[in-house]
Amino acid sequence: MIAVLHLEESLAVRLQEVAAAAGVPFEQVAHEAIRRGVQQMPRRVVARPYRMPVHDFGGHVENPSAVLAALEDEEFRQKFGTGK
Repeated sequence: MIAVLHLEESLAVRLQEVAAAAGVPFEQVAHEAIRRGVQQMPRRVVARPYRMPVHDFGGHVENPSAVLAALEDEEFRQKFGTGK
C-alpha cells in the first residue's frame, strides 16, 4: 500500500538520522517506527452484551397490570389497615 504521509520536520530529521546511522533506507526506519508505535497503542475494547439472569418465580403472569394492582392493594392494606 502506498500512502502519502506528512511528517513534522523534526520527526523527519530524526528518522533520517537514525537511517543514516544504521545504514538502512529511510522507508525501513519509518516502517519500524510506525510498527512499534502501533503496537503500543491500546486495542479497541469491544463491549460484550449485558446478560441479565432470568428467574423463574413459579408461574406465568398473563396480565402484569393486574399483578401490580394486587400488590399495591396489599401494600395499602398493610400500611393503612383498610381496603381501597
